[in-house]
Amino acid sequence: MSGVEKTPKSRNSLEGFLRTGYLIHDVSRLRRMLYDQRSRHLGITRSQWWVLFNLSRGDGRPLNQNELAQMLEMGSASMGELLLRLEKSGFIKRQAVPGDRRSKHVVIAERGLEVLEHMRLVARASNEAIMDGISVEDQLLLNNLLSRMKNNLLTQVALEPGNPADAAARAALSAEEGERPARARSRSRVDSTAEASGP
Repeated sequence: MSGVEKTPKSRNSLEGFLRTGYLIHDVSRLRRMLYDQRSRHLGITRSQWWVLFNLSRGDGRPLNQNELAQMLEMGSASMGELLLRLEKSGFIKRQAVPGDRRSKHVVIAERGLEVLEHMRLVARASNEAIMDGISVEDQLLLNNLLSRMKNNLLTQVALEPGNPADAAARAALSAEEGERPARARSRSRVDSTAEASGP
């Protein structure tokens, strides 16, 4: 019998999973750092840029504060503070909704459109640097695996009893399920830039 103690398979599996988690965290942190460095001169934060980008992704239908908060999985109060800063900086405008004095539509102002275009260029250049040496096939595989991990996490969060995030998690899970056919139809397009995944 060999004197070398075998490492249990479950231990190897756990260590591998923890390493995956650390790598995901580090990639996300470094990615945010890169975007911050490259967008600082534009006078906009990642959170603000992400709001502008999601406003620009719409189908032409104006959005209000609550709809944006749900889309970005944020609290309404936090979204309100973010929109206030964007409005003060001249990136967005809030317009009254006919027949509803308490609600306002959020639209991108001219300055916001200019910054949005600059950020798209930043995102494209940054993504090319991040994905340097990684084939399109591997990028598609990475996107698929991360999407499946996200879906598994959303399912588990939604199943946790008494979790205040139950409703939000279930809504996000439903949205994720609805996006699957669209993602399948667009496999030829690799959207791993901030334009698709956010800052």
